[in-house]
Amino acid sequence: LLYQPDHILNFTLGYDYKGFSARLSMQYQSDIFSRTNWYPELRSNTDKLFIYDMAISQSLPLEGLVLFGNVKNISKSKESEINEGTGYMAHKQYYGMTAALGLKYIF
Repeated sequence: LLYQPDHILNFTLGYDYKGFSARLSMQYQSDIFSRTNWYPELRSNTDKLFIYDMAISQSLPLEGLVLFGNVKNISKSKESEINEGTGYMAHKQYYGMTAALGLKYIF
């Protein structure tokens, strides 16, 4: 099928102890048939994709107050579309890494 990966894997490893919590997650997506054409040399597939994320939180002494931090796409993965005929890249999409640090209050 067009735009459907053959394999998808989501994996999360976590640790919780009292008010501390840490999570490391990985998302894998196999190559995707992304462009069809009558001529095989004009067809294209995306490259495999690995994305790693991390989330950490710590409860603070004030009841309900939590310090948290999240980092998305640690490996700065990118999506690449490869032309089957030439083997050259037809399209590339960068997402970059993002991070958030904050406080939240839970009622």
